[in-house]
Amino acid sequence: LAIKKQVFGEDHQDYIFTLYELAEVYSVLGDYSLAETYLKDVVAFDHKHQTRNYVHSLQDLAYVYLVQENYSLAERYYLAAHKACTQKEDLPSTMSNVGDFYHAQGDYKSAEKYYLEGLQAAQTLGHDQTSTCILSSMGLICIAQKDYKKAESYYLQALKVAPDSHLKIDIYIGLGNSYSLMHNYTAAEKYFLLALEGERNYFGATHPHYINGLIAAAKFYEVKGDFNQAITYLEQAREGAKN
Repeated sequence: LAIKKQVFGEDHQDYIFTLYELAEVYSVLGDYSLAETYLKDVVAFDHKHQTRNYVHSLQDLAYVYLVQENYSLAERYYLAAHKACTQKEDLPSTMSNVGDFYHAQGDYKSAEKYYLEGLQAAQTLGHDQTSTCILSSMGLICIAQKDYKKAESYYLQALKVAPDSHLKIDIYIGLGNSYSLMHNYTAAEKYFLLALEGERNYFGATHPHYINGLIAAAKFYEVKGDFNQAITYLEQAREGAKN
């Protein structure tokens, strides 16, 4: 960094790119204060030169504030990214990230607004992965608002466009929860078991995700009143945890 600063100066793309990489490293390490310091310089450069990266650096800075629980600044930079987003290709992920912020804050009305905007852009561009994630998030909002039938609709839409099996796991869980809350235990069981199978195939039989899936299945059967099946899954979870 010091060499690039000396050779190129602070107002040079190579120097800024190094700052950006350092910010990512410190963010992964959990040193968000240093990540924030570097990202501020990156955002300033991107804004001054109106670079293609400007929208992304704004969102990265917003995320750093979010994990530091500085919600007012996180909101400020997420909305700045939304305002600055002029590239069609960036619209789906940008709107989805703003929606995720409001979803995490429990502001479902605002979250829905940005999710639906992002969903329209994603569907127009054929971004199936982003469409899947947004539809799944909308399902979670509907469950939180106890509109289980609407949640079912969003999850089924997500299932149709999900590009890979990994993304389908969360959709199966969402459908299982929706049907369980509607007391349709037959349909709920179908999707919970599909989720469990997906977790085993994707993560492996000893992975924490699969172990947690077994525990969730046990809780479902307990609610259903099938205590023998609940015990079976708890025993499987215990054996998997040993390994």
